[in-house]
Amino acid sequence: MLKKICILLAVLSLGNLAALSVGDKALELKSKYYSGKVFKAGFYMVDTKNQNKLKVLVFARLLAGDFLNSDALIENIGSRKGVSLAFATPMEAEIEIFMKQKPGFKYPLLFDRNAHDKYMEKNIIYPYAFVINYENKIIWDGELMDLPSMLDKFEAGKYDIEKGRRINRYLRDMQNAMRSGSEYQLDRAAREILAIDPGNPGCLRLRLFAFENTNRIDEAWKFLDEFRRKNPQEKYLYMLQIDMGARYPVFSEQAAMVGREFLKHKLGTNDDRLMLAWMFLSQYNFNVDAVECGEELLASLNVANFDKVPAMKSLFYRAEALAFYKRGKIAEAADKQKLSCDILPSAENRRILEYYQKLLKK
Repeated sequence: MLKKICILLAVLSLGNLAALSVGDKALELKSKYYSGKVFKAGFYMVDTKNQNKLKVLVFARLLAGDFLNSDALIENIGSRKGVSLAFATPMEAEIEIFMKQKPGFKYPLLFDRNAHDKYMEKNIIYPYAFVINYENKIIWDGELMDLPSMLDKFEAGKYDIEKGRRINRYLRDMQNAMRSGSEYQLDRAAREILAIDPGNPGCLRLRLFAFENTNRIDEAWKFLDEFRRKNPQEKYLYMLQIDMGARYPVFSEQAAMVGREFLKHKLGTNDDRLMLAWMFLSQYNFNVDAVECGEELLASLNVANFDKVPAMKSLFYRAEALAFYKRGKIAEAADKQKLSCDILPSAENRRILEYYQKLLKK
């Protein structure tokens, strides 16, 4: 959270975000490729036969912790039908180190300083994504973590590029209001966005940042509560409250109730439910309600749901292992963690498995 606060403060001091945005034409790439097939964002003319296909160009700092740990998120995006995903970095020196750490990285990875500067300009938020349609126009830009929500809307035929333009304009209004210190303008712009898209992640994070940065934690919780009750089908509102409960113990008991409401309304994808289960189990300490809610979220899933996404399947078993551990069932925890490690033998997974195994020998 502290990292996000520092980034937001820097962004507010720089001005608007990316130079290119919704409605702009994608630029031609003249890049040096290191892996994957050549990704062409601005090469082709309009192709009406591929109106449901999207190209996603992500600018990333490859060695940043949040990117190195985003395997599940990347697979969620890259495994979607009709999505071509590629990554670019402004730091060529990072690529060799990254490829040694991630030898199985299967997506196009390129170095293109010129494209980076033209797309990103003063934006310092990474990883940052641009979604390009069949007309080679940018139809969405934002943080990579918010992309699955946009793709869900696109796949359901509910994404509206005009609304995207309006939202981007209001997001810039929010930034200007935060720089000038105008609470009225900030709240007004936020409410304009939420009237268009009640679960808009970028808007909600900026609004929460303004509350938290001025130590108005209760107001932040009430703000989320207000919009969640008005829009009970907007999953992101629940997810933000659950995240707040993890960061502020005063809300932890209420957060478990929010998690059960999430289940009651049958919200979220399998990935969403798994990530919430992991949050309840790994970030809520000494909280029985949180453990039980995490278990209920896991029980709503089936491991077969994740057969096509190994990173998520590994996390499913890791979450089951943690649930058993919190119940004092060490042998069962070790068995589940071994399944997780067999799928994804990362250093972290192996460390946790060794921990459970050592406990069994005591």
